[in-house]
Amino acid sequence: MTAPTPDLQARLTQALAGQYVIERVLGQGGMGTVFLARDETLDRPVAIKVISPDVTGSAEIRQRFLLEARTVARLRHPNIVSVYAAGESDGLLWFAMEFVPGESLRERLQTDGTVPSDAVAAIVHDLAMALDDAHAAGIVHRDVKPENILLDAQSGRAMLTDFGVARALSAADSRLTGAGFVLGSPRYMSPEQATGEENIDGRSDLYSLGLVAYEMLAGRPVITAETPAAILIKHLTEEPTPLRELAADVPDALNTVIARALLKKPEDRYARGRSMAAVLEGRDPDDVTLASGNRSIAAGRLSGVTKPATRSRMPLLAGAVAVVAAVAAGVALLGGGGDAEANERAWLVAPFELQTADASLDWLREGAVNMLGLTLSQWNDLSVVDYERTLDLLRAEQGDETRRVGLADARQIARRASAGTVVLGTISTANDSLFVVARRYDVASGRRLDEATAGAPLSGDHRAVFERIARELLNLAGGPVLTMELAQQTTASVEAYRAYLDGIGALNRWQLLRADSLLEHAVTLDSTFALAHYKRSLGLGWQNRLDSTYQASAERAVAFATRLPSRQREIITAHRDLSRGFLAARESSYEDARAAWQQAASRPATLLATDSTDAEAWYGLADAEYHAASNT
Repeated sequence: MTAPTPDLQARLTQALAGQYVIERVLGQGGMGTVFLARDETLDRPVAIKVISPDVTGSAEIRQRFLLEARTVARLRHPNIVSVYAAGESDGLLWFAMEFVPGESLRERLQTDGTVPSDAVAAIVHDLAMALDDAHAAGIVHRDVKPENILLDAQSGRAMLTDFGVARALSAADSRLTGAGFVLGSPRYMSPEQATGEENIDGRSDLYSLGLVAYEMLAGRPVITAETPAAILIKHLTEEPTPLRELAADVPDALNTVIARALLKKPEDRYARGRSMAAVLEGRDPDDVTLASGNRSIAAGRLSGVTKPATRSRMPLLAGAVAVVAAVAAGVALLGGGGDAEANERAWLVAPFELQTADASLDWLREGAVNMLGLTLSQWNDLSVVDYERTLDLLRAEQGDETRRVGLADARQIARRASAGTVVLGTISTANDSLFVVARRYDVASGRRLDEATAGAPLSGDHRAVFERIARELLNLAGGPVLTMELAQQTTASVEAYRAYLDGIGALNRWQLLRADSLLEHAVTLDSTFALAHYKRSLGLGWQNRLDSTYQASAERAVAFATRLPSRQREIITAHRDLSRGFLAARESSYEDARAAWQQAASRPATLLATDSTDAEAWYGLADAEYHAASNT
């Protein structure tokens, strides 16, 4: 291992001063260096990974990395290392994650050579369930290997780390290859990764898990060769030596799981990690609702001590699996799946084009998305793609969020959101006036449907202009007359509203501390600003800061949400219920926690009954169902 340059730790120490105290290097790999640090605010140890500056040269890569970090941080699973925060400081791209005391699987193999079969079964079971959860949320790891598997010395759990890093950097595959980097580790790549396929799915990770399991038992990798190119060729052409020729006492279930995971064609492997776990528990792999998630059952079966499965949570687990699978199937937050069928009553508002040099109006480009979305959502028969999802899709599609969004781009983004109608617009000035033009297009044909225009003095509250645009668009589309002004839904303070928009932008870029500061400023200016309270609580939760401020923000959001459209009220109230569950669980009141999580799940479920493309509702339902099922 090449030691990190001495100035890297010094740079990181200076860049993160006031947030983290950098203590020492934990390890280094091809994509970066991991440091042990202490979170000064929460007084807890964390691991901070700094991505190698050699692979983060472009703004596109850095932006995609932060987007991936935001998505991965939403994963909550006992066998996935939690991501606490991420950012770019002093030119360094980094993320802070849970510190796992113990060793990596690579270190265990270097010390012991092999791992006993009952321990292998437990490790594979842990990781299969973790991957199942990630895949259901639309996230493929792409780099499952012993170095990315941590063995917790306290609990004995196997934990996966480095989710999203390979995917984030894959946007610049040609540049990285030219610099001598391979995205993923050749020895643990699937055949489809070896051929450079872009649209790999979770079955690729299961192949990699099979390679790791084989190595734990055999004491050597499945594929050995002198060069990365030779290894990749062997993945495509060479069948592995039968495992029992190298480890004769491998139990039947474990041998079956590994052999099927290593089949060359993805369609011949297990479709899901939960199926692998089910086989290790002695169950039918096709009946995935029965996989209990209990690693001791898998290890116990192989050692002759079979423990009875707990069935009381099975219906809830089945519900969670179904919900998350639906997210992955077509309404995932990042639009990772294929384009779903468009709905003409689903509208997407794209960022407006600024045709003015007045920098004080820059906030209106994306602000138009939020203002029109909130106002249009008052029509109950209309589904408007929410502000954050629109920006997520835009970044995933274009990389550069400041780039002009043309009709072709907007239609593509709308298809990803299953929207049948897209709204594009321009913002211009003349003398002392502001002019806004909004045009509505049919996504399928690109045909312009209608146009709305409005103007106002530059010195006034610009939100009124967009409110008039929304009213005119709804009138042209045959919608109802709106009764609630935008200021009533949000805040009478333009300064508070702009702080709220900047706060949402910071959340989307995973600048969590900045987001909290901005949203705190918004609610200081207007203590009744429900949406700002809600987003602040959400951001605190993403930092795992489940403290009194987190709970108070969730409660205040509900208290002041009466002036919001019904959908938004339900989303906010569901979050409040979820937060109550977390606090009850921290106090070991598990029955109260489960009741709160079940209540949290019921609200987005009601929304989805009328709009199955509501990504925010899908996410809320999956999150609540998971915690209600696992009671964690």
